[in-house]
Amino acid sequence: MTKAVCQAAIDIIKQAEGLRLTAYRCSAGKPSIGFGSTKGVTESDIGKRTITEAEAEQRLVEDVAYAADQVDRAVTVPLTDNQRGALISLVYNTGPGAKGVKSGIIVLKEGGPSTLLRRLNDRNYAAAAAEFDKWVFAGGKKLAGLITRRAAEKALFLTPDNEVVPVPEPVPTPAPTLTPAVSRVGSGAAVSALAGAPAAWIIAAVWNAVLPQSPMPIEVAMAVGSGISTGLYLLVDWLSREKQPSL
Repeated sequence: MTKAVCQAAIDIIKQAEGLRLTAYRCSAGKPSIGFGSTKGVTESDIGKRTITEAEAEQRLVEDVAYAADQVDRAVTVPLTDNQRGALISLVYNTGPGAKGVKSGIIVLKEGGPSTLLRRLNDRNYAAAAAEFDKWVFAGGKKLAGLITRRAAEKALFLTPDNEVVPVPEPVPTPAPTLTPAVSRVGSGAAVSALAGAPAAWIIAAVWNAVLPQSPMPIEVAMAVGSGISTGLYLLVDWLSREKQPSL
């Protein structure tokens, strides 16, 4: 009979995955449903297939049992309930891994075990715990949600079974910043204030030379000049800015 998984690990999984009764695409791009369950969910299911909360709970039980089996097979050293639960939560999220397909803590894409598993089976529990911090990428990007989850799993791993598991500090959320388009508009407005006046006189002079019977009011010329100056600034800025490197 499979050993029960500690409740703290189940709580981490539920909190991190969230419950969604309609199929969706997770942060790693996989079709999912319920508490992040991927079994039998396809692209065509996204936004269409639904399940009940009871079905989501059953999927959770089955997926946790699978993750627990992977951990129990791969780990060759004694584990506390909390250590085992933390590893199960991690495998539930990343999968065990498969050679030639993707990396997990059990098997890396290259075919060997992860550093976390090697450190653990060498009985270096502290070094294994430090490896949790590295599993925070999905789709090539470092995600705040995974940082939070790994911190919770690491805290559980390091907490003796007879002690209360500490709640990790939440990952700070960066203060909202202007999007490049908005910030460039603000900068463009400043530039247009300087360049708009000369442009306005040129526009007015050309207009008045072509249509002397309908002279352009200076207010209109200023507005047009400022608009052209801002537009040119944004175009040059967009063409010259560097792309952000992907993590």
